[in-house]
Amino acid sequence: MPSKVGIFHPLRSLLPWVARKTTIGPWFEPEIKILNRLVKPGDTVMDVGANVGVYTSVLSRLVAPSGHVVAYEPIHESAESIRRFIRVSGVTNVVVREVGLSTRSGPGYLAAPRDFSGRLDDQQAHLTDRERSADYAIELSTLDDEMRMLDLTRLDFVKCDVEGAEFEAFRGGARSLSQFRPTILAEIESQWTMRYGTTTDEVMRYIQSLGHYRIYVVEGAELIPAAAAREAHRNFIFIPDPGTNGPS
Repeated sequence: MPSKVGIFHPLRSLLPWVARKTTIGPWFEPEIKILNRLVKPGDTVMDVGANVGVYTSVLSRLVAPSGHVVAYEPIHESAESIRRFIRVSGVTNVVVREVGLSTRSGPGYLAAPRDFSGRLDDQQAHLTDRERSADYAIELSTLDDEMRMLDLTRLDFVKCDVEGAEFEAFRGGARSLSQFRPTILAEIESQWTMRYGTTTDEVMRYIQSLGHYRIYVVEGAELIPAAAAREAHRNFIFIPDPGTNGPS
C-alpha cells in the first residue's frame, strides 16, 4: 500500500494567510483578482483541488458571514495547511474534505512527480489506477455524493484545478451542476487532460452542455470572451447564460 510521503514545505502554510490579509501580489493567478465579481456574500462554493488553500482563504472572505466554502484536497499535508489556516484565522465557514472528486466514490491512488530537489510535487499530482506506481492512497468521492452527504441546497461557484482530472470531477457532479448551474473557474490544459484520454475541447464542451455556459478568460483585470482572447490561456471561467434555464 502506498504511503503518504512528506512533501509539505512549512512556508507554504503561510500562503492562505497572505492571500487573506494582503493585496494579492503578482505571484498569484490573475483570476483571484476578479473573484469578487463572481462570488458574493452568502454563496455556497467549492474549491476542488484546494492545495494549501490560497483560493479557499479568499473565497472564505468573499462569502462571509453567511456563506460556505467546501475545500477538497486529498493530500493530507496540503489539507493540514488549510486546517492550520482555519485555526489561525478563526474562520468558521470552511469545511475541509480530504478526498478527491471523480466519477466514483471509494478508494483511489494518486501519483506525484518529483521536482529538481527530489521532493514530490503535489501541484502536479494526478490520479492513477496503478497502485504500485502511486505515492498516495486516497479516498475518492463524487460531487453529487458530496452535495447529498453535506446536505447542500445550493451551489453558486466551483473552482476546479485537479491537474487534468477536471472531466472526471465534473462528470461525477453532472446532476448537481445541471440543477444549480454554478459559475465555474477551471484550469484546463491539454498536457494534463491527455493523461485521462480527453482534450481541452471535450472538457469545455461537456461543461457547456451542463448549463448553457458562456466562456471567459481573464486578461489584465478584465473578463474577456474566450473566443476573442489571446491564446495560451489555461484558466477558463464558465458563466451561465441568464437567458436560459439550463440544459434543454
